[in-house]
Amino acid sequence: MAAQRIELGLERAISDGSFAVHLATYYGHAVDVLDLGRRTLLVLDNPRLSNDSKPIGREALETLQRRISSGLAE
Repeated sequence: MAAQRIELGLERAISDGSFAVHLATYYGHAVDVLDLGRRTLLVLDNPRLSNDSKPIGREALETLQRRISSGLAE
């Protein structure tokens, strides 16, 4: 029950943008220093992943690429 409430709260914070603001406030400087936009992202194929888990990895990768290209607060 508690895990579901935490998950719901995080999903709401992501949806309304307050989670991005939180990340930018507390981790924005570190992300700027890392200069993630200039890094090369390596995508490795894992043949041991099940077909059910592949879309999850793809979605995570696309989200990461979008966040890196548009900045942390986006």
